[in-house]
Amino acid sequence: MGGGILPVAIKNNKIYFLFGKENELDDTPGWADFGGGKEEGESALDTATREGSEEINGFLGSAEKLREIVKKNKIVTIKFKEYTTYIFFMDYDEKLPYYYKNNYEFFSRYLPHVKHKKDNGLLEKAKIKWFSYDELKKDKKEFRSFYQNIVDLIIKQEKFITNKLRKKGHSKTRREKIKRKFKSTLKNK
Repeated sequence: MGGGILPVAIKNNKIYFLFGKENELDDTPGWADFGGGKEEGESALDTATREGSEEINGFLGSAEKLREIVKKNKIVTIKFKEYTTYIFFMDYDEKLPYYYKNNYEFFSRYLPHVKHKKDNGLLEKAKIKWFSYDELKKDKKEFRSFYQNIVDLIIKQEKFITNKLRKKGHSKTRREKIKRKFKSTLKNK
């Protein structure tokens, strides 16, 4: 049993999922969510957020912080056999893959002993990338073999995920409008 996290965002009315590509040390190459195997006593969500935090090297926060974010912004949970993927909304950051790449290259160049230690949970992903639905459909074979079934389930739920995201996106826009109005009210006083 295992679990993972999968961030999803909207940019220019298009939906994107953030995936990670396994590093060259992994025996099952390809793209997947940020996840892994369950430790004793963990729930699927605990596993997903612990593994997610490790695999994305803390870029989205600690396991505890990720747990809060996933619970608050969860769009859908996808289960396949003994694996659970938690898809959650986050703001789109086009530079996140670039920052991750720089971090990975720094460790590769200056701390290779950390990169090559398999059980530290760090640097398991060589790179991260935003995938649109069109790219998911076109590039499905580039995903880890076990994860291709989950990609199929994500594609099957496209309409549901899109509707949930649109609602989340609109509520965020509304919150931003309220904040701006509040700030302008304070300035005028």
